[in-house]
Amino acid sequence: MKHLSIRILMIVLLGTGLFLTACNSGNKTEKVDKTGKEYTSKYVCPMHCPGSGGDEPGKCSVCGMDMIENKDFKGMDTTAMPMHDENHEGHGH
Repeated sequence: MKHLSIRILMIVLLGTGLFLTACNSGNKTEKVDKTGKEYTSKYVCPMHCPGSGGDEPGKCSVCGMDMIENKDFKGMDTTAMPMHDENHEGHGH
């Protein structure tokens, strides 16, 4: 009877320890660098494989999955580009 009580106690303690460890592991938040082309391209791999992404649909060169259109694609920001002024000087045209 004593051995059975010790086994039950050990199982309960082990279970409690695993439960507490598993619950605390969810609090860690990893920050993902989303500045690479696998996040910013017009077409991206659903798995965001490093170095994948491009301007055309196709297959991921890393995992072979079909690239999908990036809903967050912003394109080139043309508002920050200088306008061409025909009356400017310094370029010889």
